[in-house]
Amino acid sequence: MRRLLGICVLLLAVAAVPAWSADPTGIWVTRMEGPQGEMALEFEFHVNGDTLTGCNRSDFGEFKIENGKVEKD
Repeated sequence: MRRLLGICVLLLAVAAVPAWSADPTGIWVTRMEGPQGEMALEFEFHVNGDTLTGCNRSDFGEFKIENGKVEKD
């Protein structure tokens, strides 16, 4: 379960690389196919200086994002 969530976060980060020069603050929504069918993922990011916080919501619940760091563009 955690591995699937980690893969989802990695895929979203790679897909969003061109957008990182802009402020990532906001809600990002994606869908992915998993072993149990299609799953919706929602990421909510808040940037304050170089600190990133927020949460990840999915069919499995909500997970907080804490102690994230924003560097460069």
